[in-house]
Amino acid sequence: MMFRTGDRVRVTRRSPDGAHVFEYGFLERIDSGRTHAIVLLDDELSPQRVALADIAPIAIATVELCIDTNHMETAPSGEPALRDELVVLWQAEAEQAGINVENLIILPMGSRAGLDTWALAELHAGGVRFLLRARFTVAPPTVHVHAVPHYPLN
Repeated sequence: MMFRTGDRVRVTRRSPDGAHVFEYGFLERIDSGRTHAIVLLDDELSPQRVALADIAPIAIATVELCIDTNHMETAPSGEPALRDELVVLWQAEAEQAGINVENLIILPMGSRAGLDTWALAELHAGGVRFLLRARFTVAPPTVHVHAVPHYPLN
């Protein structure tokens, strides 16, 4: 991946419990060894040195919401209202990343897309249609919400 100064990027870090934590910022420069980048993270006053492998360009497909479900009373996969809340939380994550989401339509009660996956909403971004999906994992108990290109069958 070719980065340029000023690119908006996502930085992936690990929390102490091993969960992914995403931060957003702007690329200041890449070091001469091409192993690290200097990133000015949102809400930070000084640039941070980050491993180049931990940054990704911002695109709707790179915006992901990861939530540890270990402490939830009810699994989101079994509660339509909680699935709807995942859409709202993902929208906030997309907004923080700087993604302009258009025409978001929540699917009624979600639609099961697989054993561990739910289709939550349809949306447009950059003129492309996407399906917002939630994938539930058991080990560790986590929900991952992300957008994938959506091409309906004709």
